Amino acid sequence: MTIVALEDSIYLRISFFDGNGDLGENLTSENNLVVVDERLELAHEFRISNMVPGGAEVPIQGSLEWTIPSVFLTNSLGETEEVTYRIYVIDRAGNQSNTLVTDPITIQP
Repeated sequence: MTIVALEDSIYLRISFFDGNGDLGENLTSENNLVVVDERLELAHEFRISNMVPGGAEVPIQGSLEWTIPSVFLTNSLGETEEVTYRIYVIDRAGNQSNTLVTDPITIQP
């Protein structure tokens, strides 16, 4: 996968299974999806909305999709570089999921 710096966005999608349905949060101040740019350890944080109404404890599964817009180069020479992202979610009990790492994505100037 190759993108152009500051022009293209990165579209990501992961599948999930949550045994007790406590993934997601309706408080807008709480981010629970973390995507870390491994070049700089820069975290992009997103909020997954509550998926189970009324606090029911039921298994849920599905996929999450989001976009990271305008990815930039970190080197001062403007040379092509690669980025990988570490991705995890945190449920309402504070439990962190397994961590996924993307395949390298090439960023061109």
